[in-house]
Amino acid sequence: MSASPVARIEQLEEIEKDVISILQTAGATLLEIAKDRPAQKTVDNHTQKVMADIKSVEQNLSEQIKYLTQVSTGKFN
Repeated sequence: MSASPVARIEQLEEIEKDVISILQTAGATLLEIAKDRPAQKTVDNHTQKVMADIKSVEQNLSEQIKYLTQVSTGKFN
């Protein structure tokens, strides 16, 4: 856990950008689904991107939470 506080904040900013991207892609997916004739390939691609991005955000947030837990308890592995 050698990342500086500035690096940690930058990582959180990247996570925030990823969350915004997820919301934008999910919105695009819903717009496509709302069409009279949605393109299934587009819906599938957007859905796969959203799911992959959610997994990435989840992993990155878990790392941040682990770090904060270690800092708050003084237990570094």
